[in-house]
Amino acid sequence: MTPFSWRRLLSSPREILGLDLRSLALLRMGLGVTLILDLLYRARFLEAQYSDAGIIPRRVLRKAVPDSSPLELHALSGAVEYQAFLFGVALVFAAMLLVGYRTRLACFASWLLLVSLHFRNPFLLDGGSHLPRVVLFWCLFLPLGARISLDARRRPEAARAGPLYVSAASAALLVQVGVIYFFAGLAKQGPQWRLYGNALRWVLLDPPFVQPLAHWLGQQPELLRLLSFSVVYFELAGPLLLLCPLWNGPVRTLVCAGFLALQLGIGLTMWVGFFPVASIAAALGLLPGWFWARLPLRSRGEGAAPAAAPAPRAGLLARAEDVFVLLALAWVLSVNLSYRDGRIALPHWFLAPGYPIKLYQVWDMYKAPRHVEQRFDFVATTRDGSTVSLWDEGPGERWKTVQDIQSDYNFKIGQFMLRGENVSERLQVAYADWLCRQWNADAPAARTLVSLELVSLLRHLNVDGSHAPWRARRIHSHRCGPAPESGRPSGEPDPPPTSGSRP
Repeated sequence: MTPFSWRRLLSSPREILGLDLRSLALLRMGLGVTLILDLLYRARFLEAQYSDAGIIPRRVLRKAVPDSSPLELHALSGAVEYQAFLFGVALVFAAMLLVGYRTRLACFASWLLLVSLHFRNPFLLDGGSHLPRVVLFWCLFLPLGARISLDARRRPEAARAGPLYVSAASAALLVQVGVIYFFAGLAKQGPQWRLYGNALRWVLLDPPFVQPLAHWLGQQPELLRLLSFSVVYFELAGPLLLLCPLWNGPVRTLVCAGFLALQLGIGLTMWVGFFPVASIAAALGLLPGWFWARLPLRSRGEGAAPAAAPAPRAGLLARAEDVFVLLALAWVLSVNLSYRDGRIALPHWFLAPGYPIKLYQVWDMYKAPRHVEQRFDFVATTRDGSTVSLWDEGPGERWKTVQDIQSDYNFKIGQFMLRGENVSERLQVAYADWLCRQWNADAPAARTLVSLELVSLLRHLNVDGSHAPWRARRIHSHRCGPAPESGRPSGEPDPPPTSGSRP
């Protein structure tokens, strides 16, 4: 009988804070897939959402959202062709990241272009946009291409080193993924999560985002109650268990499996963009060597010979990199703690370094399930005196594109630019002016729009799935300018929008 040994029970600090190179390869491929899918999804409405001929020209964005960064490559031109070029470059680097070719260059370029893209239109971002961006930041300091990559095939001697990689960046990625879940769980303080356990039942009632499986789950109130409580406590406990010193290998494997199950559940019941894909990639990146050691030998790809010890990280540059990563990690933890505790007010000089690189983050997904559904419509008057609405048949293909954008997930989450009294009126004017231009571009003279009113539609949802009637509220009145001249080149800046007045 093998005697009991505390060494088998306690994991070493290297095992706790380190990452397996094979897992980092899965993370790299997952991020590559996420970036490619996200770019292709956004490229469908390239002109409308990222060019000066679209909803938010650069001049409007700068006045409405003054935050800027030297990394804003997408802001150098408003031409559609320029934006298409940057999207194409980003796709190339995302593909390089996926296959692991020139991995460090591909990772840096993908991160840089993603930061720039998010600055260009910050109204189309959600957790699925923020997560790959912040994970890519830590990946800048990790050897993503050391396994299962074209880079590894070009350097076979490096593949014979041990798979465990330990650095400040490996610890930072572990903590970052933990922060995402822990603070999301901490934000779920409402009675729907902690007392009644009906939060997920409310979440699955959100009409714009639910998938078919959600309708079946909605008929299982006791199962949803159990899942509601489970989500909160797992989000709080899972991140702490990632750093568990006892049996860290099997414990971390179980936590990663839990993260995967949670994200699969989200993806199968709700359409929330590519957040589940990015989250699954992050979870796979944390799988420990214990997991890989229990796969069949041919799957591990290690061969029969024992692996050599990994090369030690040394030198002034490596130490400076570790110091920078630890300072950035302390900044991230401080920002998240400050957001959760209103008594902690961080000075501007402390927050300023994180804004240009978009490291600022808040994780409070579904902290309070919505009880109200909100949509936007408009009522417009044409030159011949008739009235048209958003969902009326338009005069041409441009209007069909408008309706497709209105149904798009990214635009639904971004319509907060129309909500509330504190929203910049410039954004509402720009949006209304774009609607006028899209209709008038194809309409005959008698059917061009003269005026337009943006309308907010609200209705309360009930936990049994029923809902109250829609209530309409006018949020902006707008006078449409003349129809655009057909000879103006695509991508050329439009004339300033006509003025509008709030009701």
